[in-house]
Amino acid sequence: MVGGGAPTPIPNYDPSLAESDDAVKGLAEDEGPLAPKSSLFGVAVGLLGMQFAWSVQIGYVTKALLELGVSRQFVALAWLAGPIAGIVMQPIVGWYSDRNTSRFGRRRPFIVVGVILAVFMMIIFGFGDKIGKILGDTDDHKRAIIVSVTAFWFLDFAINAAQGPVRTLLVDIAPPSQQAEGNSYLALGTSLGNFLGSLMGSLDLKKVFSFFHNDVSAIYTLGAFVLLASAVVCVIFARETPATAEEIEVIQNSTENGFSALRRACAEAPSAYWKIYGINCFTWFAWFTLFIYGTSWVGAEVMGGSESAEEGTESRTIYDDGVRLGNLGFSLQSVVSIVYSIMLNFLMSRFGKLGPYIFSQIVQAVILSCCLFVKKAVTAIVMFGVLGICWANSMAVPWAIVGEITGKNAPELAGMYITIFNSSQAFPEVLVSIVAQWIVRATGSQTIVLVMGGGVATLGALVLCIAQIDLPVMDPYF
Repeated sequence: MVGGGAPTPIPNYDPSLAESDDAVKGLAEDEGPLAPKSSLFGVAVGLLGMQFAWSVQIGYVTKALLELGVSRQFVALAWLAGPIAGIVMQPIVGWYSDRNTSRFGRRRPFIVVGVILAVFMMIIFGFGDKIGKILGDTDDHKRAIIVSVTAFWFLDFAINAAQGPVRTLLVDIAPPSQQAEGNSYLALGTSLGNFLGSLMGSLDLKKVFSFFHNDVSAIYTLGAFVLLASAVVCVIFARETPATAEEIEVIQNSTENGFSALRRACAEAPSAYWKIYGINCFTWFAWFTLFIYGTSWVGAEVMGGSESAEEGTESRTIYDDGVRLGNLGFSLQSVVSIVYSIMLNFLMSRFGKLGPYIFSQIVQAVILSCCLFVKKAVTAIVMFGVLGICWANSMAVPWAIVGEITGKNAPELAGMYITIFNSSQAFPEVLVSIVAQWIVRATGSQTIVLVMGGGVATLGALVLCIAQIDLPVMDPYF
């Protein structure tokens, strides 16, 4: 996809004031009132619960499927659920939520339905092995595999159906001048969600909650509860303004369909949007190599355990301990991300958005490339922790830029623009899922996949350094 043209001119913009605080203040006043902190808090909490669910998947989906007897190669293909859901579900939800005239708001009905479905799917996945036995499974776990993979796919579709509207909700309620602040809230929320999910994943939950039959059932049940509770907070505090009678009339009289709206959004998006889109593809290719194999890599290749060994054997115990330590590393990553997120709004105001962005890309490239030399679990944990800097940036900086561009360019297509940008995370995951299983099948190594992620992150850092990105002029630090 390509897009061109300069950003839509900002009304009442005086170039002579481009470097002054008065210019930014004046532009903010033209945009309308700022969103209350309670609304930003509500959106952040909503994303916290969804990120908790994602972190549970990152920590336990690969482990759960491998233990059922799924091959490493097929596990990578099973992870196609997320990107396919993002590519298919989010454009549909984005289009219909943009045109939604419900008295409950444009986005909140989709959030509620998506979360309810996700909660059910988390419970089914958590007890997939038990459901398989009820359906007549023997030692081959065939029915359990079908149930678990199906629940995993539907879960990703459900979370994507809810997450897109949560992201778009911020664009709806906060003016462009508040997008950086709002996305700092979201970065903090996702970091907390990551921390809580990874922390739970690092514990022997079966011992803590003895009424669960294993760690997977325990953490997925807890994840379902956290997701539901966070969604309730989101819909209560993140207040939307329902469509006005005039807006409803415009929507009802519009003859534009979803495909034509998608084409218009792509054609009218400024070049800065597409450059950030491309860089985000590199970033998320690198992230997904870690998400798919990170915890399993610690258990199998750093500590030398085996996921295929019988439960209770030394090799299997070493592997399980390694997976927990990998989750501990993700917990440390989240702590670093939380601290960095608190500072991020200041860093963006001091150095502009591109400064922290470039630094983040370089750190991600170096850390993943160094996985080839890791021999001790403590080293892996520290490396995962340092990546918290990158996670905070990934969750805030590109989305803040896109939020500002959307608010200025075509706020009536906010859902569509956020949907398109989300595909910069979905398409790389498709590529990783396909390429990774080839590499694992050919080499038997998960380490090579992570190093490949480091190489792609290096390319992203280079592109970001040399690209001429015309960012919104309302930020005097660009």
